[in-house]
Amino acid sequence: MQYNEAIQIQLNRITRLLEAKLLPEYLTIKESSQLLKCSQSTIRKMLKNGDIPFSRLNSSIKSSVLIKRSELLKVVK
Repeated sequence: MQYNEAIQIQLNRITRLLEAKLLPEYLTIKESSQLLKCSQSTIRKMLKNGDIPFSRLNSSIKSSVLIKRSELLKVVK
């Protein structure tokens, strides 16, 4: 049983490393809502309230909002 557990631990570690390399670092509002399984309006409210830090592509208020994945995951922990 110990051998199987050691293999499972290594597989979990490899999976986490691969996910970290393959997943995008920044997400759109839509991608963020899909990740958290909530509506886009909920994400927008959280941005407006300052619960989630974000960046804009340009200085224009209508430019795309980008949310850092690590910051988004901090909110749900």
